[in-house]
Amino acid sequence: MTLDEFREEFKFKYDGASEGGPDLDDYEVSLLLTQAVKDLTELAISKFEEDEDSRRLVSFLLKYHDGVISLESTTGKIKKYKVSLPEKMMRLLREEPELKGCVSFPEVIVSRIDEINTFLNNSFKQPNKRKVVRIEKDKSFINVLSSIDLLRYRITYIPEIVPIILSDIDDMSIEGKSEPTNTILPAYVHDKLIDIAVVRAMRTVRSSGIQSQQ
Repeated sequence: MTLDEFREEFKFKYDGASEGGPDLDDYEVSLLLTQAVKDLTELAISKFEEDEDSRRLVSFLLKYHDGVISLESTTGKIKKYKVSLPEKMMRLLREEPELKGCVSFPEVIVSRIDEINTFLNNSFKQPNKRKVVRIEKDKSFINVLSSIDLLRYRITYIPEIVPIILSDIDDMSIEGKSEPTNTILPAYVHDKLIDIAVVRAMRTVRSSGIQSQQ
């Protein structure tokens, strides 16, 4: 759909559902549509292993990132690597570390920074050819502890959503954008996006109506 088509279709469905509800401006409708994109994407991620439509949408959105790897330090047999993360990532779905001389991908154990001594001091928990330890640092990179040289770190992920902004919203912004922006989601989910946005609008209208009567 074009942005004009999104606006008109939303208005048609909203007017029919609200039966004379308050008019919504482009900014408000854009917020609702953008939240609908998030809702639909999150639902697809949560159900993609069991639902064909969700799997189809997730497959459409998937991106891959080979992290830039640099060795930060070595403590005994354990090497600590810094690995870059993709920019603007919504959800990390899979990590595939490649270790020197190992055929299969090791398991990635996620740890907090305050738990590292537990792994380093316990021989049963230390990294080996079957597992590495990943420490979340910030949105830009992670640390990976490994007893074997880390050759590659591939990340499968869903990028941050692109908002739907129907028109210039001047001094305001949605997801950091203020200019007209259409969604990257495929056309076959556009009607569903509008339906979700209308349901959200109706909840807001009903909530406001209840509050105004108190």
